[in-house]
Amino acid sequence: MSRATLGIVKQSLVGWNQVRKTSCSSSVERQTPASIDVVELRHAHKRSVAIEIPLGDDYRVFRGRGEFASDRLLGGVLQIVCEDSHGSFELLIREQEWTGNIRPDNSYGCDFAIRLA
Repeated sequence: MSRATLGIVKQSLVGWNQVRKTSCSSSVERQTPASIDVVELRHAHKRSVAIEIPLGDDYRVFRGRGEFASDRLLGGVLQIVCEDSHGSFELLIREQEWTGNIRPDNSYGCDFAIRLA
C-alpha cells in the first residue's frame, strides 16, 4: 500500500463507523468457504480471518473478524478487527489495491487466511 493510500486510510478510520456497509447476498453468507470457487475479500464479511504478516523469514499470525464495507473514498474495504497481548487493532485491506491471496483455510481455526507480502 502506498504512503498516500495509508494517509487516506488513516483519515478514513476516523469516520469508519459512518461507512455505508454493503449488504452481502444471503447466498454468499450461506456458502461455506470451501465451496467458493474464486475467493474475494467480500467473502470474508462476518467470517473469521487469520492474517499472516511477514516478520523476517517467518510469519506472525493474527486472528480477527472480517467486515466488508464500501467507502466513498476507498471503495471496497475489508476491515479485520484483531486482538493480541497489546490490545485490539484493525487492519484495512482495499479491494482496488489488493493483489494478495485470500483462501479458505481452517488451519488457524478461522474460515479464511490472508497472507500479506
